[in-house]
Amino acid sequence: MSTMRSQRPTLVPLLPQGIASDRLVPGILRLSKLLDLLDTEADVFGRLLDLADHAMHDTSETAMEGLAEAALDDAAFARLLADRIVPDLARRLGDEWERDSLSFADVTIAAARLQTLMRRIAPGPELAKRGDGGIVLIVPPWEQHTLPGSLATTWMRRRGIDVRPCMGFDADVVARMASHGRIQGFFVSVGSSQSLERLPDYLRRLRRALTRVRPIIIGGPAVDGSVRHPQRYGGDAFASGIEDALEKCGVLVPCSGDHGPLPRIER
Repeated sequence: MSTMRSQRPTLVPLLPQGIASDRLVPGILRLSKLLDLLDTEADVFGRLLDLADHAMHDTSETAMEGLAEAALDDAAFARLLADRIVPDLARRLGDEWERDSLSFADVTIAAARLQTLMRRIAPGPELAKRGDGGIVLIVPPWEQHTLPGSLATTWMRRRGIDVRPCMGFDADVVARMASHGRIQGFFVSVGSSQSLERLPDYLRRLRRALTRVRPIIIGGPAVDGSVRHPQRYGGDAFASGIEDALEKCGVLVPCSGDHGPLPRIER
């Protein structure tokens, strides 16, 4: 028995099964141009995200390289990638990992591709210093993936905030890296409840090694509404997101928008 469905405009192409690699980037670019033209923005973005997901998991790296090249030539598309597409793809990866629908190898390869994409299109540290103090972003050495920390670093640098990423370093090394220049605070990205339970000793050693007291904010996928008492884990506060963490360190968050042309960063 057939069911009647409401007719939709045919401007948005349906995602074909087994789409060829060389058609992924043109399809993504076409959909990105439609976002501001159609009322069905969520539907368009969902299909765009599906194509980007195909590119991320494709057997060839050609599609991801094509996205980077397109972003370097189109600032609006670069902002869409950095601010919406890549963060949403990272959330999909996390959800699929939690559901055990992807292998560790699949997640690792996809995360590495997203990080490579962001490195090529995002501003470097020399272009992201406002002079009002920096943030040290820590991913503890036992974390399996650094993608959430990399995305947070990119988000802040695109808004002119000085960030010192410390991924996989011992607490003493982090303290030495934070000993020069003005530091407003420390963000710690944790990906799981097991990772959270390992934080107290690490952050105690970090505090002992610091020459100046600064707020330590804990965030990341492991921090949800059910987690309480940040002091138990060695932090001063939990953060629900990057803007929340910045506010707790007294750093003003500039409005998002056009952050200027992106530098061409070769692989």
